[in-house]
Amino acid sequence: MEKYAKIIDEEKKLCEVGLSDNEEFYKSIGMTKMNVESCWDGGWYLEGYAPTKPDPTWEEVDKAREKYREDHIDTRTKARVRKQANGTWTEQDEQEYLALDAEITAWIEENLPYPENN
Repeated sequence: MEKYAKIIDEEKKLCEVGLSDNEEFYKSIGMTKMNVESCWDGGWYLEGYAPTKPDPTWEEVDKAREKYREDHIDTRTKARVRKQANGTWTEQDEQEYLALDAEITAWIEENLPYPENN
């Protein structure tokens, strides 16, 4: 997209970009219209120079997997433990829980695979 910008790192083609419509100000500080793109890291780069997002580390994937499980099944797991302890957990409850666990596990394995190089 075309914005008023100036290159602040020639090697990386990292830019400082004017985001409002104050063209006179941007011209006064040495900016010119350039084709730039925003990047995953929050920076702006000349179009075609934005770095690609690095693959997540094993630790980042592990945390994401844990968070997904926490958000989608941990409350049910706590209820399971409590009800098993007081004898109110039924076979139907168990079947429903196991189905949910299988669904959660399948989603995690498909969408949050561990990096192969670790």
